Amino acid sequence: MARMLKRCAKACLKFVNLTNTIVGIALVCYSYRVIGVVQREFEESPPTDGQTVCLPWFVYAFIGIGIGLFLLTLLGHVAASTGNHFCLTFYMGVVFVLLTVETILAADISLNSEWENDLPEDPTHKLDDIKEFVENNFDICRWYFLSFVSAQGLSILLAEVVKALDLITKNLATNYDSDDHDDFVEQKIQFLGYL
Repeated sequence: MARMLKRCAKACLKFVNLTNTIVGIALVCYSYRVIGVVQREFEESPPTDGQTVCLPWFVYAFIGIGIGLFLLTLLGHVAASTGNHFCLTFYMGVVFVLLTVETILAADISLNSEWENDLPEDPTHKLDDIKEFVENNFDICRWYFLSFVSAQGLSILLAEVVKALDLITKNLATNYDSDDHDDFVEQKIQFLGYL
């Protein structure tokens, strides 16, 4: 029974962990879209002073975050597959740090009315497009963010369940091997002695 629960918890952890991949892929795809738009605008109206294409800072940030989320998914998948306590603990720690950073950023945006002044300047004004999109679709973005954060919290919980079930199955296996097996052998010897 415990092994079946452990397999189920591992499968659930892998499934919940896929939300990181989905968000990471979305961030990378959006970054490549912005790169294409900026290059197209640069080709249509090239600057006269010989400047090169200037990509916004957040494109690099989105690509880095997307790759980081993909690596986090990979770590979570390995941790769930192996059930290794070190991998599961490391995975839980990384997800906890990510949740903490997300909470700090959300609190800063909510409580600081001048949070935009803390950001570097965006000469392409593509960040204004993102801000406008979020303001126009605030309910969808809020539920998307809450589901992403909830999935991360659930992945921490499931990783802890996998660790606990792994300990239970190991204890059951050692108890069976030591006590029950010896009792079974003694009963078999006694039975053979009566024959």
